[in-house]
Amino acid sequence: MTDSNSNEEKERAVWDFIPLSEYVIPSPPVKQKVKKQINFFKNLIKNEKENTTEPFIQKLDLEKLPASKLDRIAPAIDWANGSNQFHQRINDWLEEKSSYNHEIITLIGPSFSGYDEILKNWAERQNLECISPPNADQILSSDKSWFNNPNENSPWIFPNLESAFFRHTEGLNLIRDFLDKAYSGTLGKGIIGCNSWTWNFLSYLWHGKFPYTLTLQAFDQDRLTDVFYTLSKKESHREYVFRQSDNGKYIIPKNYPDEDSGENSEFLQSLAAYCRGNLGVAYEYWYSSPRLEPDEILSEKDGNSSDPPSKLTVWITPWNQIKKPFLPSDSKIEKAIVLHSLLIHNGLSFEILKELLPLSPNQIMETLIILEEAEILGEVDGKWTVKPAGYPAVREFVQSNDYLVDQF
Repeated sequence: MTDSNSNEEKERAVWDFIPLSEYVIPSPPVKQKVKKQINFFKNLIKNEKENTTEPFIQKLDLEKLPASKLDRIAPAIDWANGSNQFHQRINDWLEEKSSYNHEIITLIGPSFSGYDEILKNWAERQNLECISPPNADQILSSDKSWFNNPNENSPWIFPNLESAFFRHTEGLNLIRDFLDKAYSGTLGKGIIGCNSWTWNFLSYLWHGKFPYTLTLQAFDQDRLTDVFYTLSKKESHREYVFRQSDNGKYIIPKNYPDEDSGENSEFLQSLAAYCRGNLGVAYEYWYSSPRLEPDEILSEKDGNSSDPPSKLTVWITPWNQIKKPFLPSDSKIEKAIVLHSLLIHNGLSFEILKELLPLSPNQIMETLIILEEAEILGEVDGKWTVKPAGYPAVREFVQSNDYLVDQF
């Protein structure tokens, strides 16, 4: 097997597009494999001894990195790898060789999972334009003129279905009409991207025949290992060695991607489980976790030298020491109302929230500010959204208040 074929198969295994029913949420470390249970008694005395010693690297010996250095170690996710595999997944459909008789493919994913970025990247590489969502006035007035396919003789792409409705008596007619036309074939061949919270809400709202749907398989420990290792080599020729700061165990196996050797940390398994396989959320925690010893300096000319690249150990904060946003147990119902609305719309402005929610403007603004101070929400260009790091806590909180949640 050639290297190119091997790399293609590996990429397909990492960026795996599957039917919704096949999505598997990663298990936490407490559900270990049998071989780890066998080693328990063998290592009991050794572990007790290790637990009484000082941390492998003293906390004060490590420094947090500025963004410029983090961007070398953990550059932004490259969604192009996902769009490559998405193209392979739908290629028969594009060439009308698919056994499935459907005009529409719908790619669904939770917030931050990259479903929309993948579709936008795919469209750009195919030299196709994406359809822009309707504005607020068009949604509320059911103005059907917003839909216009700019791609003659090619599929249309609408990557953000969640932007085409409001949970309001006057904000649902437009999306009902769009779904009726799209899934009946009236609008021709098309690709839709949809937030999983929106999709779950629409499944109760709209009762037509649902289309062929895909999602990206959860990023478990193995997939996160591959993605973070690949990213670390993207902006630099330097080789990074990722180890846990309190015990020295390898976060990414020592000889990766070759055969594994030695005992590795459970950091990425814990991360995958906490984020429920959501790559964007996992990346947010990964980006904030690296530390370096004070005398280690990343050269600004790193990668441009003719000298062989040197290895640099990057120390990763233990999972149980990473700060995770949370909502107080005494949080009021107002927070659940606001958060659920932001989730199913994938973010809203304060002006729109005032129109949609059964709360006073003061209650809404007070709730937004409290959640912003708790690092749960953020505001960008007037739009309030849940932050990636706060997403797991928000999902758990909304579910505990008996609100409808997605399946991811």
